Amino acid sequence: MAAVDSARAGSPKAATETISRATDRRTARLVPVTRCRFQRTVFNVQSAAIERTPGLSRFNNSRSELVPRFQARVLVQLRPSVLDPAGEAASAAAQRLGVDGIAHLRIGKAVELELEAPDEAEARRRVELLSDRLLANPVIENWTLELSQS
Repeated sequence: MAAVDSARAGSPKAATETISRATDRRTARLVPVTRCRFQRTVFNVQSAAIERTPGLSRFNNSRSELVPRFQARVLVQLRPSVLDPAGEAASAAAQRLGVDGIAHLRIGKAVELELEAPDEAEARRRVELLSDRLLANPVIENWTLELSQS
């Protein structure tokens, strides 16, 4: 369906494509579409630094404006009222290996992440939102947060 116009295919500025703009083959029309191609190399770091525009700070942040980076550890565990079959299996295996004295064993997960935020309160808000909605199931799991600036 899409064919590149051979006259302009080598042009660095634009290429013309012909595409179909209809859903039914009987009424299909071919419409020329012009797409621009960039002349400059994306690996030229100097030109990219000069042409920065305001936008997302993560991608367009100049080196003089450093955004604080925070390290977070989210510990997720099953609630005490929820059975932990993996913990029971590990406890039984420990007794078979000869490790005695284990009274209580529950298995959870630890998630470590690093993020950029303007201040600690905003970093905490973001990680709490992530923990509530993605990292832990609030119906059967509890989570705790450890946050530090790196």
